[in-house]
Amino acid sequence: MKKLSFTTMILALVVILSIPCLAVAQPIPPPPIFPLPPPIVFAQPPQVVVLPETEVYVVPECPQDIFFYNGFWYRPWEGRWYRSQYYDRGWGFYRGVPSWYGGVYPSWRDNYRLHTWGGHPWSYRVIPHQEFRQNWRGWHQTGYWRNRQHWGTEGRYRGTGTKGGTGTKTGTGTKTGTGTKVGTGTKTGTGTKTGTGTKVGTAKTSGGGEHGAGKTGGTGSKATHSGKQE
Repeated sequence: MKKLSFTTMILALVVILSIPCLAVAQPIPPPPIFPLPPPIVFAQPPQVVVLPETEVYVVPECPQDIFFYNGFWYRPWEGRWYRSQYYDRGWGFYRGVPSWYGGVYPSWRDNYRLHTWGGHPWSYRVIPHQEFRQNWRGWHQTGYWRNRQHWGTEGRYRGTGTKGGTGTKTGTGTKTGTGTKVGTGTKTGTGTKTGTGTKVGTAKTSGGGEHGAGKTGGTGSKATHSGKQE
């Protein structure tokens, strides 16, 4: 009886000690909090320009990069991206890099300043903010800026393997003289034999003279014999 009571006490003690362990759950770490970028102050609503080969709008007169694409404004700041429905407020952290940013030519500001794109003149159009607000959605739905006639230039960077002058390789895929072997299969003087198969001879018999001339020209001919007796 004492042994049974001792065993019961041990089991009860184990259960009591395990309850706090079961009750304590692993804490969920809070999401990271990133500081928001300072607002960009505009004296007036910004005018925009569409980059050729894209549907991305930029604000060239703003010293900080700010983009508009498909209903949202985007801006990079301190290695992170932020997004807002407004160009001057309401910025929120955007995880990762926007997918459309891969099509933005990195030196577009230089192209804007020089009025060139892909080695061709670029007659870009500066769009007033009011016109932009009223039409960007319709332009996007109809693919207006995907039409090359609206780019204002014949130049392009995408689809040519050239980006910012890098990645250009001259004469790729060309190999000079490949598969050519000079003089192969040529053997000089083969199959030629001079004076072969020629035999001049005289045959005599006891009953008289017999002259026989045999001549072969190396061509499998059989020598002819004359049987004239003297």
